[in-house]
Amino acid sequence: MRQGFGHRGFRRKDDRDRRHEAARGVLVVFEQAADVLGAFGFHQLQQFLGLGGGELTKEVRGVVRIHLFEDVGGAHVPVINCTGGTEVGACFLSPTSIGPIKACSVGGPALGMAMDVVADDGTTLVGTGEVGELVCRAPFPGMTRGFWRDPEKFVETYWSRIPGVWVHGDWASVDEDGFWFLHGRSDDTLNIAGKRIGPAELESAAVDHPAVQEAAAVGVPHEVKGETAWIFCCLLPDADTSPAEVAAHVAGVLGKAFKPERVFFVDALPKTRSAKIVRRAVRATALGTDPGDLSSLENPEALDAIAAAVS
Repeated sequence: MRQGFGHRGFRRKDDRDRRHEAARGVLVVFEQAADVLGAFGFHQLQQFLGLGGGELTKEVRGVVRIHLFEDVGGAHVPVINCTGGTEVGACFLSPTSIGPIKACSVGGPALGMAMDVVADDGTTLVGTGEVGELVCRAPFPGMTRGFWRDPEKFVETYWSRIPGVWVHGDWASVDEDGFWFLHGRSDDTLNIAGKRIGPAELESAAVDHPAVQEAAAVGVPHEVKGETAWIFCCLLPDADTSPAEVAAHVAGVLGKAFKPERVFFVDALPKTRSAKIVRRAVRATALGTDPGDLSSLENPEALDAIAAAVS
């Protein structure tokens, strides 16, 4: 498991590491933390706390499991990955440091949270390993009571899908051992010819190509399939490839049904100040519709490049 790690337990950089910005960014943070904490001794650490809510790609999962847990934490410091939301006022799901934890899981329901994972008809999927909507079936501590001057939007956003049930907007699953995992935002999910797939899966398949540094996948309307995928990619410096080659690579990883209809090469993707790619803005720009509030973007000029690439 420790193969590929060099002096001081730091992962040696190879082409695969450089291909995925998220994994690379996580690694840099871990290494910087290692320099600081090393002066005090890792044995003094009691736990790592990871606050998030997005789907972890396979590259980031590997960094978390091997580098943070095994190398930095000496395989004895638990990684606590919990998820909730501003509107939740707490954590929906969280492991505990005194119980077993599977790599990159979010444990299980936090105290006071009546959590469930459900199918489209509202039936529970807990324990099946199938991906469904993350919901809360009862009021919880810290629950938002409404949106300021817009109570209708509050009801529509969280309570309209399943009567009496809070639908959070995340895909989740619970395996046979009772561990919970997140799989990205459900409102980002693509439905291609009746088959659902998350954008992170398409993006991971794209960055698996040796020339692709990062990618953003969005769904666009299609007359036959209902929806199809467009992927916007940033290439590594001096990389030599074509959109057709990247599309074929994605199809090879995920299957022909999920081959993107179009692949575009751009210099940058629109991101927030916390480095999250804003797929909503990418999709709206690609379709020529209103992208909405862009005040959180760090680089709004990236949208101009996307518009130019599509045209």
